[in-house]
Amino acid sequence: MRNKVSVRGRAAPVRVQSVQNAAARLVTGTRRCDHTTPVLRQLHWLPVRQRVDFKVATFVHRISRPSVAVWHFADVLSRRLPSCRRCS
Repeated sequence: MRNKVSVRGRAAPVRVQSVQNAAARLVTGTRRCDHTTPVLRQLHWLPVRQRVDFKVATFVHRISRPSVAVWHFADVLSRRLPSCRRCS
């Protein structure tokens, strides 16, 4: 069950993080036993969880500002209602 991909759990981000760590080691020639945090910083790469948070924050910021390119996203999100009455 270690390689299980889970949307709600942490399995998918952990798996993607290990792929990113392997890519960072490949690019820099770092050994497998070395820590990857300094390597990610050297490459100016965010860890996967922080990158997801950054992308969500950037998307929300872009749709909250008036812009011709993303007006339809703001319209869709402002009109969305909960699917059940007990959720509101």
